[in-house]
Amino acid sequence: MRIRTSGGGALACPVILWMAAAGVAWGGGRPPEIQSLADQARSVPPEFAAEALLRLAASDKVTDRQWKHELLEEAFRQGGLSQQPWKRVAVNPRRDPSAAFQSKAFAQNLDADSLQCRAVKALLPLDKKKARELFAEIPAPQFDPLTCSDTLVYDVSLYYETLAEVANTAFTPKEIADDEPFKLVERSLRIFSPVQVGPVANLLAVLVLKPDQRDTLLATFSGALAQVSGDPRSFAAVAARTYALGARIGKLAAAVRAQQSGTYSLIESYRAFLVRNLSGARCQEEEQAAAFFGLQPAQPPPQDAVGFFNDSLRQEAFPPGAEIKAIAPEEIQPAKVEEQPAPTNMCQDSGCRQLVSLYRAMVFDSNNTPYRPEARETSEWRGRLRDYLAALADWKEEGGPGAYFRQKCALYSDLFNLLPKGPERDEVMRSLVAFLNRNSYQREHRAEWFLPVNTLIGRIFADPYGLAQAMKELRNAEDRVIALFANLEQAAPRSPAAILSLL
Repeated sequence: MRIRTSGGGALACPVILWMAAAGVAWGGGRPPEIQSLADQARSVPPEFAAEALLRLAASDKVTDRQWKHELLEEAFRQGGLSQQPWKRVAVNPRRDPSAAFQSKAFAQNLDADSLQCRAVKALLPLDKKKARELFAEIPAPQFDPLTCSDTLVYDVSLYYETLAEVANTAFTPKEIADDEPFKLVERSLRIFSPVQVGPVANLLAVLVLKPDQRDTLLATFSGALAQVSGDPRSFAAVAARTYALGARIGKLAAAVRAQQSGTYSLIESYRAFLVRNLSGARCQEEEQAAAFFGLQPAQPPPQDAVGFFNDSLRQEAFPPGAEIKAIAPEEIQPAKVEEQPAPTNMCQDSGCRQLVSLYRAMVFDSNNTPYRPEARETSEWRGRLRDYLAALADWKEEGGPGAYFRQKCALYSDLFNLLPKGPERDEVMRSLVAFLNRNSYQREHRAEWFLPVNTLIGRIFADPYGLAQAMKELRNAEDRVIALFANLEQAAPRSPAAILSLL
């Protein structure tokens, strides 16, 4: 067999065989563009490499199943080296803008647990055996207790969601008969933090198990649940969503009853969990809000944890006639109330406050009336914009690297949103990219540094009309991470929903 070339010559078939043997990207579901991006991903920090490889593997341009498998396994390995081991979420983002920024950064799922779980879930349709082998390598949740001064709590829901999917789908009939799914779950069922209670209850409710296996796991969960305490910050976060937590316990009880098994120990243990934590140390804002007890007016009125337990959940004890006492007010008086730092404003130093004042002068005129769009076309307004950009570029760190980075990114973002498409907005984009390019914050806070990068790339590529030059500049950015993800957005674009979730 010979292939005719445009010049009239011929390529021998052995050349094609050599290309395949040498791993040259040529057809076969391995497009050169995607291969190049995979190679670039290997030159950036591990969480960025893992994120890029996961997105490439999910692209419909990658049709070679073996290559998809390789990309996912590589993403799993790289993800395990992420700076952050676990995802976290802000307890009260409205109260603390810095925590809200950090929470959004964590929502990118660049922590080791999220990256590895995502790789396992993507690998399940391709190779169930390998997927469960990789999942077994992921450390089970383990972290130090938090205090009331912490503004973020751990989010382990993806770990238990992945565990349920692996246990329910990744084993052969023979392995199921040999209790392998049960053994996998049993090894992962150590509970020590309130943040695990809801996800584990969900896990046990959806597992496909033999009745005796469910009873064993339920007994393990119930025994651990009654002992969980000593972390007032995590419990306060659970308390903020406590009706949902009680509903999860109720959902699990319903699944257990459907198999004619008893629920008394589960509900009694949940009662002990509430009493132990409500009567221990509690965080101050929990007392201030009083929402946990349903004392704060709302429409519809909230149902607090104790009220839900007394009025609904304890009635679900099975078999019928099993009596569980209501929780009495004297059982839940806190031993002490721990203080926490006062909420902080985003702008605390003089330079930031001056910039806010300058920005306001570009939004409102001297009569405090918002400028109309045509007013922003005047030379006077554009002069204010030039002065603001110069002041923003010159503003130096005063309140610590974290606060400075978040505040400056927020100010650039506000300005980017204010301006219509055109040369001025392109200039803002260049200034922000220049700030991110040379910013040392990336070394120790990769996910936070990446949030404004990720958001900017999403905005530019989601609205391509008239922004071709901006796209080109991002794709040729000095920073390798910025360039990689701009090119990745071009080759494997995200859905609008994925971009909107960052804003």
